[in-house]
Amino acid sequence: ALGILINTSIKIGQIRLLCDYLEQFAKRFPKDSNSSDFLLQAAQIREGLGKYAKANHNYQRYIARGDLSIAQLDKAVFSMADNMVQMNNSAAAIRVLKTYQKRLSASGQVRAHALMAVLNQKLNRRSQARSSSALAKKSYQPGMGKKDPVLRDLMAQISYEAVYGSSGRYFKLKLNKKIDNKIAAQKAKLLQSLEAEYQKVMAYKSPAWALKSCFRANEIYREFAQFLLDSPLPGDLAEGQKQQYRSLIRQKAQAYTDKADQYLKTCIELARKWEICDPQLTGYFNPAENPQGKENAFGSLSKERASAEVARQSLRDTNLTRLYQK
Repeated sequence: ALGILINTSIKIGQIRLLCDYLEQFAKRFPKDSNSSDFLLQAAQIREGLGKYAKANHNYQRYIARGDLSIAQLDKAVFSMADNMVQMNNSAAAIRVLKTYQKRLSASGQVRAHALMAVLNQKLNRRSQARSSSALAKKSYQPGMGKKDPVLRDLMAQISYEAVYGSSGRYFKLKLNKKIDNKIAAQKAKLLQSLEAEYQKVMAYKSPAWALKSCFRANEIYREFAQFLLDSPLPGDLAEGQKQQYRSLIRQKAQAYTDKADQYLKTCIELARKWEICDPQLTGYFNPAENPQGKENAFGSLSKERASAEVARQSLRDTNLTRLYQK
């Protein structure tokens, strides 16, 4: 009877009813070979409909069956964590990751550390974020990122957030009423260090974070140019020498502005290369819209999760419908 109901719900496109029947089937026939597939499909459809708590309940039942491959376990665990984030419960997402972390694949464990670093940072748990970030960086191999773009993006994100979070001291270094060579040297050293760290983020080749890092590199060079332009004149210069000194400073500052412009040009080239159209990122390659490159300055173009459409399309998948009809 359940098989007929499942088949009928597919034909008439009633995906909510389909979820109910799939869940009932798995509960009534836990030893049936199709129960795992039914629970997974129910979880994915609930997820696509935005019913994240119900989706996670199905994922938990799916994992508890104990017949999953490591790859299947990875997908289920990260889906559960992502759903917790969708419910604005980052702490619960971290608990999920900690619960299953040791059972994940090698790259899955690195991804779990990286995601926990991001989530802990979001919760302002800086010590835990640093610890998770260090563990992720220690075990990460470039090959992992090539196979798992999500992991690559997370690694780029934690690296970006670390360098961006440390840049405050650089911007605060200013000359007051007289030239201080010590401050100038500190500023120049910090510029080199920040640029090197942003370049490391770019090396991950994560489109969003490479774009942001290019913009920030432009920003730090522009800041140094302004630092030079705002520097006071030496007090012992004659009037004619002052004009010559200002001209030399402008030339030196222009070299830093030119470098900033190169980074900004790279932002635009990367955006075109990767065909970036995310409204949250456009300010990084179109500064006229977002002069300071502020985070979250733009809203999303779509209010619906992409997985909702995936869930709907799954009802049209002939392989899946055959599975329901078994």
